[in-house]
Amino acid sequence: SFLDIGPQGLEPGISVNPTRSSTVFGTIGGRTTIGTQYALTLYDSMYDRPLAYGSIYGLNPQDEMTASIEITQPLLKGAWYPYNSARMRIASNNKLLASQGFHQAASDLIYEVESAYWQLSFAQKNHQAKIKGRSTAVENREKIRIARDAGARSSVDLVTASSQLALRKVEFIEATVLARNARDRLLLYLGDPKGESLLTRWREGEDGTLFDRIDVIPTSKTTNDNYVPDRMESLERAFRQRGDYMQMKTLVANKEIELEVAKNETLPQLDLRAGWSQHGLAGDIGGAYDSLRSRDFYSWSVGLEMRIPFSSRGPQNRYLRVQDELRQLKFQRAQLENEIVVQVDQSIRNLQSQHEMIQDLDMRVDLQKELLSTEINKLAAGRSVYYNVSVIENDLVESQAQALKAKAGYQALKTGYLRVIGILLSSYGYEFSDQELSR
Repeated sequence: SFLDIGPQGLEPGISVNPTRSSTVFGTIGGRTTIGTQYALTLYDSMYDRPLAYGSIYGLNPQDEMTASIEITQPLLKGAWYPYNSARMRIASNNKLLASQGFHQAASDLIYEVESAYWQLSFAQKNHQAKIKGRSTAVENREKIRIARDAGARSSVDLVTASSQLALRKVEFIEATVLARNARDRLLLYLGDPKGESLLTRWREGEDGTLFDRIDVIPTSKTTNDNYVPDRMESLERAFRQRGDYMQMKTLVANKEIELEVAKNETLPQLDLRAGWSQHGLAGDIGGAYDSLRSRDFYSWSVGLEMRIPFSSRGPQNRYLRVQDELRQLKFQRAQLENEIVVQVDQSIRNLQSQHEMIQDLDMRVDLQKELLSTEINKLAAGRSVYYNVSVIENDLVESQAQALKAKAGYQALKTGYLRVIGILLSSYGYEFSDQELSR
């Protein structure tokens, strides 16, 4: 500084005064959930200019200390709780979305496993029935061949019996493939205990496939009880507990928060500002602190600050965009509500019709068994031909397969109903609190 150059400053050997200046300060501040910004500052400045003392400064060294607090409260843009808590509320809703998504994914997985299980149950029972049918066809053809050779049966009966055997073999092959495919589907959901893929096993040179060496035996039995849920109770539970509907409600809530924020940002900036400062001045830091504590030197300010932009097209466009997105989400929510009502109605209707079909099929099987027994007796008495027996037998086998499939399907429909109304997880003992699943 020119002021710090000594009296010989223009001569050779010029030297500059060793002025020392140091500043120490600290600030504590923050923002509240209503938008209030505050800052508490302690500021200390120390100067020491020996050569300038006496001619420039009246006090040297000099220590100046200031303690101040400043508060700004937005009144329009950026003000109050809805705006300043928006990010926290959205983050909380996003956590809820993750929980609801897990609920829905787990429910879907259980439904798929249940469906695969009952498909396998039907396929294995059907396979066992086809094995028995093939064995019976082999025995019947052999009996008719012997009777034909003895002159008690015609060649037409033998041809019919051979045709029946060929049909039973085809049915056995189809049932075998169906059972293996059903087993593979269930095992894919269960996964490999070691976490290895089938590709890894194949590359290691293992013969055959991994699943072909695993035998899965369903132990749960089908029930034919008439399960008739109440429609209004089912709808109420669906709208209260379905994960996908809870997710849609949370998405709408998030978008409503975004709309509040976007609307607030279209307002002008109007802030209430207030400040208070306490000053201290002395030749050292201790004196400056004592001067500060005396409260003799202070300053304060209170005022309003308003800023109005020349254009607010950006905030206005964002507000309109979020408004449109909210309308779309509400429309999607209405569509989902309609789908839930239809799904609940269809699920209840399918349960009722499936139960009625099981009753009719069981009755048909019993009647066809009786009819087959009567026709076999007529055949033994020479009052019928084996072709009539084969026709009735084919109808019986088909009805038995339909009955088995209907009973397994009835169990899957029960699981589907629980999934539709959103209580599939809780029926297995997995409970979610109301705070996690609803608003």
